[in-house]
Amino acid sequence: NALILLGAGNVLTPDGQVAPTMAGLARIEGAARAYRDCAAQGRLCRLVVSGGDPAGLGQSEAAVYARHLQSLGVPENDLIIEGNSLNTWQNAQFSVPLVEGLAVNRAFLLTAATHMPRADRYFRHFGLAADWWPTNYHVASASPFRMGFNLALMDLWFHERVGWWRYDVYNLLGRNAPPRPLLTLTDPQACPN
Repeated sequence: NALILLGAGNVLTPDGQVAPTMAGLARIEGAARAYRDCAAQGRLCRLVVSGGDPAGLGQSEAAVYARHLQSLGVPENDLIIEGNSLNTWQNAQFSVPLVEGLAVNRAFLLTAATHMPRADRYFRHFGLAADWWPTNYHVASASPFRMGFNLALMDLWFHERVGWWRYDVYNLLGRNAPPRPLLTLTDPQACPN
């Protein structure tokens, strides 16, 4: 079974260490839970950690996240590092061949719920129809006052919509790679949600 974790950025800490962002930590913790749930069923589980170094901090998201996952009990030999992707499109482009090489029974896409529809669209473009396993959720707060967090959620929503529109426009212009046929996975019940 393949669990595919998408990166959410790294930051440089005041002491000069490269660390996951707050959103990245939520995804890491969600991925560790997903791995434990899968392994508890007695299944062979592989965790593909996808994310390069778009911030130019000298370490890929995948490498930094893998260290955190190991500290949460995910064995190193069950981690597969994809450390070259700089965005969600490349997460899909570079991760799908890794999953295909594993000959897995079932694949799960692990990312924030708000990011999931766009990520799924890109992964399907490259031939992988993965099940959704949201690692974290963002919820607006009801308030009669303006709240910065709600504005940040609007910005996040807009970012996701632009990703959808860009995908459609690039398809119309022929700028996207040709879509691949969907992979056939052998056992859709291999690892329960």
